[in-house]
Amino acid sequence: MAERKNSRETLINNATYLFYDIGFDATTMRLIAEKSGITHPALFHRFKNKAEIATVLVRRFLKGILRITEKYLEAEHLSPDCDEALLFYWTAYFYYCRYDSNLFRFLSEFSNASRRDYDSVGNDYYTQIFRNLMNWNYATNDIEYRLYSMLLGASADILAKTAYRGDVSVSKAVEEMTNIVYGIVRIERPYHGSDVEQFVNKLDRKYLSYSVLEDFLLTDLGDLYDDEEDSEDVK
Repeated sequence: MAERKNSRETLINNATYLFYDIGFDATTMRLIAEKSGITHPALFHRFKNKAEIATVLVRRFLKGILRITEKYLEAEHLSPDCDEALLFYWTAYFYYCRYDSNLFRFLSEFSNASRRDYDSVGNDYYTQIFRNLMNWNYATNDIEYRLYSMLLGASADILAKTAYRGDVSVSKAVEEMTNIVYGIVRIERPYHGSDVEQFVNKLDRKYLSYSVLEDFLLTDLGDLYDDEEDSEDVK
């Protein structure tokens, strides 16, 4: 059975194409409605504004990074609480921010225009990292988790921007971020730059392809990418 053109998933996917192609700022609810073949008022029956739709895309991006981290650990027969889990997660995160300019533009514009909406997604997600991905069971409470999540989100934003501009390498961004994470949870396990660079350089690029990113950004058939080559330089 053909999917209804105004279904929630179709509307989100159409908005995703626009956010990716022209950015968050240039995308309007009217453009999303036109691309979806529905009236402007009809779109507002599904979503209150474009920020609500954008939060779905950010959540998909963050959860997608988590999923490919889990797949990497499974393929390499590694435990979720090993150091490589943290290194891989942040390598993937900064890699896409560094080399996918359209995605990074969307994330930057959305965070600048709707900071509260953007943070609400990020902070909830980073809380999950502490509780789930790394399986860290240390004595803390919900308030502390929230504060740690806010610190992680702010640090990730700053390092992603510097990596995108080329001011630091992906390896350096990963090194700084992992040290911040271990500092927050009071684990004395700082990484030296050479250790992180070696991990990043040896990482199989199959885990960081654009097709992988596309798979968790879209729920419908379609292509965000036009047969472009994946970058090999992730230092």
